[in-house]
Amino acid sequence: GTSTGVAGTGMKPQKPNCKFGTFDQGNESDCKPPDDAGPATGLIEVCESVPTLNPPPVPSATPAPTPNVEGMCTPPGSDCFTMRKKKKWGKGCDHSSCENKVCEERDSCCIKKWVKNCRNKAKRLCNSCACVESSEDDFFWKISKRSEEPILKTCGWLATQKERKIRNACRRTEGFTFMDEENEVGFGPARFVCPVSCKLRACKI
Repeated sequence: GTSTGVAGTGMKPQKPNCKFGTFDQGNESDCKPPDDAGPATGLIEVCESVPTLNPPPVPSATPAPTPNVEGMCTPPGSDCFTMRKKKKWGKGCDHSSCENKVCEERDSCCIKKWVKNCRNKAKRLCNSCACVESSEDDFFWKISKRSEEPILKTCGWLATQKERKIRNACRRTEGFTFMDEENEVGFGPARFVCPVSCKLRACKI
């Protein structure tokens, strides 16, 4: 409440014993000067209402936001940025987000063949991931004919090879995965691991 003076008593102004409302209303028992204050004269200011304390809102469980697939970048080694050779023409590409964007504009890219126009649309519509690599990064080279074990090479090794070998290595799209105790271990092809050494078109977009 507010401080209010009480006239004719010779006492200093005191606070009314107010909970809410005004003194001249029917709830004066809840808003009146103390008993020893004497008769009150003059106006008593309106006492402010005591705000009702509402319980704090209980947070509701909400599902985690779904990742924005449309905003994901497309690896520069994706075949979305390439045109199939005539004998290997196929529909769609290997990155679903980019594929969806292209096929929304040209459905034949996903129904018939991924041709030059599809590749060009991918370059325009799809955000290519950064073309970065480390000279120590391993990529899957091939399976040994003798041991039938995977042969791994590094991006540093690839960068020192002749142009023809680099071209052949970077055309491959197959990786290699195997189980190591309880974990799956995988090595991607050169075009995914070493996009700079492969001099991919997507890195020049």
